[in-house]
Amino acid sequence: MQAYYKFEPDNRLCVYRISGAVTAKGLLNLFRSARDDAGWAEEMRFLTVLENASLAHMDTHAINELMIGMQDE
Repeated sequence: MQAYYKFEPDNRLCVYRISGAVTAKGLLNLFRSARDDAGWAEEMRFLTVLENASLAHMDTHAINELMIGMQDE
């Protein structure tokens, strides 16, 4: 999975760009990195852009892990 995020403070937006084989662990790490970044603000909204991304590795167990992980954050 290749991913990065970029803040658009004027729009109160965090843009995630993701490609490759998407995994729950990779997504959680990406979201945590953005939240730990000095540019993060709680009022930010999210925009996720998937480009040539494969969700083939996201079975029901992985999706459940992602949902629980995001809820915990």
